[in-house]
Amino acid sequence: MTHLRILCEGQATEPQYFRALVAYLGLTQHVAVDCTESPDPQRLHAAVYQGDAPETWLVMDVEPHAGDAVRTRRLSKVIAQALEKGQPLLALSNPCFEYWLLLHEMEDPRALAKPDAIIARLEQFWQQPYRKSQLPLKRLIDSGRWLEAVDRSRRLRQEAGNLSTAGRLMKARPLCTVDALVERLVLFSGSASAADGPSGGPQ
Repeated sequence: MTHLRILCEGQATEPQYFRALVAYLGLTQHVAVDCTESPDPQRLHAAVYQGDAPETWLVMDVEPHAGDAVRTRRLSKVIAQALEKGQPLLALSNPCFEYWLLLHEMEDPRALAKPDAIIARLEQFWQQPYRKSQLPLKRLIDSGRWLEAVDRSRRLRQEAGNLSTAGRLMKARPLCTVDALVERLVLFSGSASAADGPSGGPQ
């Protein structure tokens, strides 16, 4: 049974990353990772109600697509509704998911607020061209760097101050809340392991 669903705006980078992390944590029987065919925040939000998982997280970038003002307004509305209702839960990256990946490598990347600069720094660390569908998952997941990213992201978000509204979340750049989703998966892996018995969950 699917207990938790991760619904990604992106079709390559985010699903690839979370499927690898879910597998690493031994949660493939409990957590579904899906994506949509449209970057429209409203369509993504509507897709939340097409599943039956009791807990759903939306993984979205704040970065506007080619200056798309319509998408920005729709995203602000989706974030405001989620904050007000407490569901779905949000894993936001501002400006882009690659900022979350960079937190696996850098203690404090706040000087890099633009996607191109973030990707260029990732390429320096990885010593290879950046390809959305070919993440260095062993480096990111198997090495445990994701744990460092969680700590860094949480600390930087706390230093950013009050982020209780959609407007503040969208203006705080660079910043992400992906760490909250990852911490939820870690917590869930412990309860799922106990429910599965001695042989279940991550070894």
